[in-house]
Amino acid sequence: MATYGVDSFHINVFLGDSAIHLRVQLTSKNGTRYAKRRILNAVLIDGGHNRKLGLERLQLTLETIKTKYVNAAGNPFTFLQFDSVVITHWDQDHYQGLLSLLDANYNDPAKIDNSGNVLSHKCDYFKYDQTGNGAPQTTLYVPYW
Repeated sequence: MATYGVDSFHINVFLGDSAIHLRVQLTSKNGTRYAKRRILNAVLIDGGHNRKLGLERLQLTLETIKTKYVNAAGNPFTFLQFDSVVITHWDQDHYQGLLSLLDANYNDPAKIDNSGNVLSHKCDYFKYDQTGNGAPQTTLYVPYW
């Protein structure tokens, strides 16, 4: 029988809050322990403030996760893709870091050709429908202002 767990990363973003929670599979159906835990679902809660050190800590945590885990199929991944992103409330120290992370991803030089045209309008941290029209699959939970 496969075993599962939840791994949580509470990120020191210096101002505000940020956490990543992963639902992971630890062993296969026959009980064999995986060398790296398989991420089945990922949730980002808040992103901290827009300050440079906080954003760097968030990015560093994402890089650490990338090296220590694999996707559900057991393959390495380039970007951790979130099933859900939660903004708990509209104070800058909870949402600005997320906006900065998304902005940095959107403006990544790898997504812009030599003429300055954007090659992809998709955020690498979000999931999209691979079989149909490419509709976003990541759920964004935010309070009404």
